[in-house]
Amino acid sequence: MLLLRPAVYAQKIDGNEVIDKMEELSIDNIQDAIQYADSMLQYEFDNKGKVYAKCGYFCLKRHDYEKAIGVLTKAEALLSNKNESSNLAYVLLDLGQANAMTDKKDIAVAYVLEAIKIAKANDYKGVEAESYTVLATIYSQYNDYDKSIKYAKTAYEIQRELKDTLAISVACNNLAVYFERAEILDSALFYHLKGLSLKKLTASKFSIAISYHNIAKTTYKMKDYNQAISYYKKSISLFEELESDLVMPYINLAAVYNAQIQLDSAKHYNYIALELSQKNNNTKEQEEIYTSLLSIAIRQSDFEKSLLFLGKRDSLNTLNITKENEEKIRLIDGQYENAKREEKLKQTLEISRKNQIIFAVFSGFLIFLGLFLMQRSRNAKLKAVQERIVLEQKVLRAQMNPHFIFNVLGAIQKTLLDNDPLKSASSISRFSKLIRQNFEFMSKDLISIEEDLDALKNYLETQQLRFESKFDFKITVQSGMDTSFVKIPPMLLQPFVENAIEHGLKRKKEKGLLQISISKKGEFYYFEIIDNGVGYKESNKEANREHATDIFLKRLKLRGFGEEKLFSIQPLKGVNGTKVTIVLNLK
Repeated sequence: MLLLRPAVYAQKIDGNEVIDKMEELSIDNIQDAIQYADSMLQYEFDNKGKVYAKCGYFCLKRHDYEKAIGVLTKAEALLSNKNESSNLAYVLLDLGQANAMTDKKDIAVAYVLEAIKIAKANDYKGVEAESYTVLATIYSQYNDYDKSIKYAKTAYEIQRELKDTLAISVACNNLAVYFERAEILDSALFYHLKGLSLKKLTASKFSIAISYHNIAKTTYKMKDYNQAISYYKKSISLFEELESDLVMPYINLAAVYNAQIQLDSAKHYNYIALELSQKNNNTKEQEEIYTSLLSIAIRQSDFEKSLLFLGKRDSLNTLNITKENEEKIRLIDGQYENAKREEKLKQTLEISRKNQIIFAVFSGFLIFLGLFLMQRSRNAKLKAVQERIVLEQKVLRAQMNPHFIFNVLGAIQKTLLDNDPLKSASSISRFSKLIRQNFEFMSKDLISIEEDLDALKNYLETQQLRFESKFDFKITVQSGMDTSFVKIPPMLLQPFVENAIEHGLKRKKEKGLLQISISKKGEFYYFEIIDNGVGYKESNKEANREHATDIFLKRLKLRGFGEEKLFSIQPLKGVNGTKVTIVLNLK
């Protein structure tokens, strides 16, 4: 639903009424509230800064971080001029979170520190505590848990000073999470227990059950299995009182019994979890449960059930991969539709403004011409966005190759039939991680070379399993290069590594070698993929190889650095084999 004010607005606009209407619309659809705000902000009225602030907050909730930054920046300017210190502090906090989510750490921290400065100057203790909580969250995003703990403790002390029991319990929970991520488990347990004691005074049974569950996870990590079992059972007891259908407590309790090699108890709780997850039609949970049951069956040398559980787990895995693939494509399509909706809204607003002045301004023709040129420019930009989205869809579909997936599953099944449970478990873990990395990377514009090489290593080791070590591989990085810092487009090397294996090394009679080297010369980074396979033949390229190369070159072209002109595929001189050279400008 899109709500627009008429072109001529006779009545004075009340900013507080606009905010109330936005709140009302957001109950059903946050996007409606944002579009309503966009339609109202074309007019001049008091309290406009607060409307921008609310609109930015809704954009943040909707994960539209770039728009949130733009809107909140306007709110900051207006509220600063009107000396609205309390509202300004919250706008700065939202700007900090939005910038942190767009990987602008230093800017994010600067905004939150400014909010803290305002809170201290005006003795806004609640705002100050919330600011330190946001600061801790930002550092946690970048795995700096020492600073996360430091700022979370500061927020905790302020909440204690305010004697806000509920806020103190939340602060305890935050500290427990950061200590656990930092592997300081004794401190994590301390704050979990402290938070639980406070929740028992104020919180609901459901919140208390969650605390029992979190404490159980921590004691399990500490290998205090008896305590873990006790807390999981307390959690389950409360969830059953509440008739909750949460499955994870049963899955986790089964894992504890599995760790203690109490396999019958582990199976018992896995079967309860399976029944609940089937009732909820949660295929991801079912896949995890069948993986656990498969592990137990292997331990008990029950190979008949091992094959049964493997088949069910693999079927669910394929189903989940398909769902995630479809969801990713829906998300990309949704982004395109949102871009079209925003463009349509901009066009509507332009028409509204033009109608107000078309008969009053002599230069209407010039305005129309300017709007025409602006619209043509916007259409070109929208076309570029559409091209990028279509390309992302092609890349995602190319990575999820069903032929590769089923071949790997067949290789894993063979290790089970060969009665090699350790190799089976290792292969399953590696392949699951590879699938997870594929989907995680496709939601990012850039990843570090270190992350890309980790996924590439998983892929190569999975291919070695598939082809029974028909080839070796070697990855070489130039000395002194910080691969965790340098960012590249995700999965850029994988298509050519796949080609080297499928079209070069697989056809080679003797054992092959695949070499990947990364080096830097000046401002350029060189990525070389060399195989000693049967050799590169231009005339015999297969259609899928041409398609993968075409997609790769389009990805480079969209970066706008001319890197596609430096790309080459060449046969090795004097010997069989192929060399692929990729040159990136990573300023």
